[in-house]
Amino acid sequence: MKKILFICTCIFASLLCTACFRNDTRVGVYHVPNMTSQECLNALSGRLRAVEGVVDVQADFATQQVSVTFNGLKAGLKNIEFVIAGAGFDVNETPGATAAKAELPASCR
Repeated sequence: MKKILFICTCIFASLLCTACFRNDTRVGVYHVPNMTSQECLNALSGRLRAVEGVVDVQADFATQQVSVTFNGLKAGLKNIEFVIAGAGFDVNETPGATAAKAELPASCR
């Protein structure tokens, strides 16, 4: 009986511990009108990769869309949108920060 109780306790503990390490990978797609070149993507990528949970940043220059892969348990869609705006880029309906926009390369303003 003690052996069965011990085994059940071990199984329960292992299930409890693995539940804490869930991964909620999401992809957010943002319209960034001034995303026209690799130079613009490089300017934005550094800021986005500093956000905890951001895994990957890609851009489609033809459609001016930025795709951000992130862990949904550590970051949210709006958090990432505000980081993009804070970097000086207009994103969706949010205008970019004026001071940061002035520091962007000319082709990205």
